[in-house]
Amino acid sequence: MGRPTQAARAAITQRRTDAVDLKLAGVDWLTIGRKLAADPAVNSDGIAYPQGYGIEAYRRGGEPPSDARLIEIACKDVSKALAERSTVLDESTDDLRKLMAERWNGFSSGYTAPPPAPATWPPWTAPSASSSAAATSSA
Repeated sequence: MGRPTQAARAAITQRRTDAVDLKLAGVDWLTIGRKLAADPAVNSDGIAYPQGYGIEAYRRGGEPPSDARLIEIACKDVSKALAERSTVLDESTDDLRKLMAERWNGFSSGYTAPPPAPATWPPWTAPSASSSAAATSSA
């Protein structure tokens, strides 16, 4: 089995998207496997899902995948979809970080920080001599 064509990759991406959507809707693994199966004999809609589970065996005229195999394939498919989305999200996050750093550097290049505030600012945080004397005399 060689590398899938662009059309096959698009169909696989659509299948994975459908699998994730079904799982989010609360559908169990076996139902997802049957809904996305390539062989109409096991597909719950009675159709050959494009690039569905068990497509190679279906093209060769072989047996359709068992229920256990459909569950396993559906689980792996959703895991791969989530991993791919995570990778894309990580790349997007890195791009956003770079953009924000560039913007900050452009913003801060002409910025001068104000001088530091005096050590006793705000005045209510610095203990006064009268308040410390009152505290010791009441004890």
